[in-house]
Amino acid sequence: MTCNAIAPTAATKGVRPFRVLVVEDDRITYSGLVLLLRHYRFEVDVAESLANAREKIARGVDLVCLDLILPDGEGVDLLQELKQSSSIPVIVTTASDCPNRLRRVRNLMPEKLYKKPVNFLDLLDVIKRLSAVETRVETGPGKPGLF
Repeated sequence: MTCNAIAPTAATKGVRPFRVLVVEDDRITYSGLVLLLRHYRFEVDVAESLANAREKIARGVDLVCLDLILPDGEGVDLLQELKQSSSIPVIVTTASDCPNRLRRVRNLMPEKLYKKPVNFLDLLDVIKRLSAVETRVETGPGKPGLF
């Protein structure tokens, strides 16, 4: 699912839209988040699996909003990959109560870790703050999303 819109900073500064990838397999959850982010004029794409997320990240994103439990694996593995190979900010959401999983996530230091149900307005504030970075460059394999 792709929802294209222009982030306010992009429209006013002549910079490409801020691209958010929502990695979430629950349609109700990602539909609500996509609607909210579109309202605030972000470019939003959805990946319902880790494999699909990796493909979309390779094409370039500025921020990943990542669920931890996905049909084809653990979101924490993707978080680790991103932290080791890029500077793309990652916001993690989870319904998991597993202490070992949560400890591993915290050790990888995502920009924010949310327990579901997520307060979308709080999440929006974090995304707005991260999108306010003035200098954005094209991302792709091995390229950072934010400087």
